[in-house]
Amino acid sequence: QRLHKSSQEVMQQLPAAKEGTQYRLILKYMAAMLGAEGTSLLLVDRSGQLEKKACWGHIEENFDVGRKFEIHNRKGGGLTGWIAYHKQVFSAHGKELRSHPAATAGKNVHLKCGICCSLLSIPLLTRSGETGQLLGILEAENKLDSRGEVDDSLGFSEEDLWIADIFVKTVITILEISATY
Repeated sequence: QRLHKSSQEVMQQLPAAKEGTQYRLILKYMAAMLGAEGTSLLLVDRSGQLEKKACWGHIEENFDVGRKFEIHNRKGGGLTGWIAYHKQVFSAHGKELRSHPAATAGKNVHLKCGICCSLLSIPLLTRSGETGQLLGILEAENKLDSRGEVDDSLGFSEEDLWIADIFVKTVITILEISATY
């Protein structure tokens, strides 16, 4: 019921909102529905790199909207670029997340708690099948516990992935419509 209400609210507000505001609205509801500390949208730019376009729940001055990420398949090059390269859903938390070969050690200054404890990252692909063109990535960081606190032992569930997929489809639709005009 909460999901139905949220999706109705998003769909009512989207047509009147500008593109950047549309993305932030989607990210706001996505964070609320998933119980995530933060959500972000990165899109592939003309040069073939990922560019941060919008966020919700992050420390705004540290989010670096416009920051670029190389899409790659190398060790220590960063998870975001690695996930984009592989075009597959990525979900991990705790030690599994921190010890991933592509992960970089460091503080996540865009997050209020300062560290990424859990990550759900979903590639945005054109609707032409599994080999669709990469449009970007939609991410949720830090699953919150029942008190609204970040917990290293919590990861995103299959249900969270199902819910996030609704937001993924919404963003893809917006991108495809805007590319048509």
